[in-house]
Amino acid sequence: MDKFNLAVSDASMAIVLNDKYVNSYVTRGSAFEKLSKIDKALKDFNTCLTLDDKNFRALNNRAYIYSNLNNYRQSIDDYTKALKIKPNYIKSYLFRSRVYMKMGNEKNALQDLIQISKLKPRANLQRQGRLMCNEAEIERLNLEQEIKLKEQQQQA
Repeated sequence: MDKFNLAVSDASMAIVLNDKYVNSYVTRGSAFEKLSKIDKALKDFNTCLTLDDKNFRALNNRAYIYSNLNNYRQSIDDYTKALKIKPNYIKSYLFRSRVYMKMGNEKNALQDLIQISKLKPRANLQRQGRLMCNEAEIERLNLEQEIKLKEQQQQA
């Protein structure tokens, strides 16, 4: 907790010195999120995006918060905007696919998981990227099975 409070303090000081420096808002918003101060985190991500509407980190972080607040449409919109900026960012596809699943939109969730499998990192990438791809592959296979089962039940 102390490191997040320190991050809030440092970022706040940076904002006082230059209130147009967007990374300070992203840093402070991320620290607020870790401290469960969600309203303050959203305010900082919104401020950042007002200054720079293509800030990838702010879009992703805000999308994640919206998802946790069950604001699925806003979450999908932010993840989609983020993916237009970084179309190969696997984590955004993975989290967006989970939001689609929460919305009951299996088709779009599956499309995101298929996209992840196409972007699968090569062996020299970090372990975390490989684990996310494996997790996404498992989710994709489970989703395909669910869809087939629903189709079989509808035909019966």
